[in-house]
Amino acid sequence: MTAVEPADLAKFLAEHPPFDSLDREALDGIARAARVERFDDGAVIHDAFHEPTDEVFVVVTGQVDLLWNDGLQVPPDPADILGPGGVFGFRAMLTERSIGPRAVAIGAATVARIPAALAGPAFATRRGARFLAETMVPESMVAGRRTDVPSYSSVDDLIEREPLLVDPDTALFNPRTVDEILARQRFFLRLFGIMFATFATIALVLAAVGLYAVTSYSVTQHTRDIGVRMVLGAQSGEVIWLFLRRAFVQLAIGLTLGLAGAFGVGKLLQGFLVQTTGRDPVTLIVITTLVIVVSVLACLWPARYATRLDPLVALRHE
Repeated sequence: MTAVEPADLAKFLAEHPPFDSLDREALDGIARAARVERFDDGAVIHDAFHEPTDEVFVVVTGQVDLLWNDGLQVPPDPADILGPGGVFGFRAMLTERSIGPRAVAIGAATVARIPAALAGPAFATRRGARFLAETMVPESMVAGRRTDVPSYSSVDDLIEREPLLVDPDTALFNPRTVDEILARQRFFLRLFGIMFATFATIALVLAAVGLYAVTSYSVTQHTRDIGVRMVLGAQSGEVIWLFLRRAFVQLAIGLTLGLAGAFGVGKLLQGFLVQTTGRDPVTLIVITTLVIVVSVLACLWPARYATRLDPLVALRHE
């Protein structure tokens, strides 16, 4: 592991495709979740012929040679040598198959390993699609193949060369769109999101029930006090505010502890978040408002019940 600050890595990714299509928050999330490693000359960074990968690799410093001929020692192809900003590993990630290449460091090289779930959105953008079209078939992969079959290594080749003709009887093996592949990779992230949303809903219901029970109990305990206030001319709004004020004190304590916990847990879960942060102000404001509204509604019913008590009956209450 080498020391590269997340802020520096985010700035570096913003200057290279396909990550230059992402916003600042997404880049910051990727930089925090990425693992940056240093490799010596000749070290194998990753062998995608034999090892499945759920990461995308980005060259930060140095050079990396991509070997597409598994097990063969061939001279390096200049087209397959990546410098700073070069991206590899996305073919195996998108196809979920061991199709290569084997990446080897040329001299000392520093590489950032980015989780596929975070890197995937960059390839789903328009710039990401252009990046895939320009790099999907490198020249080294077509070496030794039939010359009468056209091959494409860039968008220009798609325009200038003759079209690729495929036998209409050729069967397609497991065709999937990029969105389907990304959806499969994000399954566990969605699962965790549903779990957390369920737990949050349960916690919100428990908080509402708890406030309702406490307020109802307080009304019962202060029945005689309510009767005295009503006899002395207290208005309904004053009685309601008496109990809501006590509920607001409990609510303020709960929100203070909850927001403090949300900041702490959000920092721990930052690596699982995509295009957002654990301290998103809009999310915190919406959740806080929802908790306040639910809490007020939970306390309003027993507080209104207190205003409907017959003062004479309330004074006789033991």
